[in-house]
Amino acid sequence: MANAVLRSAGDLLAVDVLELELDLQHVDVPRYLVNKRLKLKFRMNGVTYLKSKARKAVTDGDHCRVNLDIAGGVVFEGGTSLDFELCRVRFWGPSKTLASCKVPLDLALQSINVGSNQARVWNLTLWAAGAPDKALGRLTAEVCVRTMRLHAAGGIAALRALAVPRPPTHLGVNSMIGLIAFERACTTFAEQAAEAQCRLREAMDEALGDAAPTEGWGSVKEPPDAADEVRVDPPEAPTDKRCERAAAP
Repeated sequence: MANAVLRSAGDLLAVDVLELELDLQHVDVPRYLVNKRLKLKFRMNGVTYLKSKARKAVTDGDHCRVNLDIAGGVVFEGGTSLDFELCRVRFWGPSKTLASCKVPLDLALQSINVGSNQARVWNLTLWAAGAPDKALGRLTAEVCVRTMRLHAAGGIAALRALAVPRPPTHLGVNSMIGLIAFERACTTFAEQAAEAQCRLREAMDEALGDAAPTEGWGSVKEPPDAADEVRVDPPEAPTDKRCERAAAP
């Protein structure tokens, strides 16, 4: 059983994954948010991967700005978009989302030279919650996407959406009941590690397949040094079905 656990863990750590390196720098916001405690979340598939500390928006020349100063690498585990949410921190209860931006995954990967160590600078418009056609803020971030083995991207601990427990250990198992529990834990770990390995492969294959240029990745030129504005259309406002029925002949 112990050897099976080692094989399962080794196979999982050796799988190729997409790692996104993000440097979330600052958000420019309206002046009415001065001295409000704000934070930014980076999410994929409903899971939060990066979250800045709560900071007050301060005036910086002609801007009202929130300095985020948070960076890190995250493993892509699946999803169709990269989600950025600007939230207001409240003393009681959960934070309130003020604005957000969803960058479609194919657009994100097409704007980046995958595998390059050169980061791309993004300027993203954050659209106000409840008023999706109103721009509330502007996020500046550096993004780099590379392929690597899972063990180089942080190992099993780097996974968020895929639930893989820590490899079980037989230390201290000196009874029949303990041995049975250990064997069950080994079986569970092997099954979940195999499932995670499969899903990580599928996630990377689908992401690179959907985002690949028609001429292939080899034709993509190295991105320029200038900052790019990744344009993302505001989300569509929800339609009122009652109004549609009333307007029908």
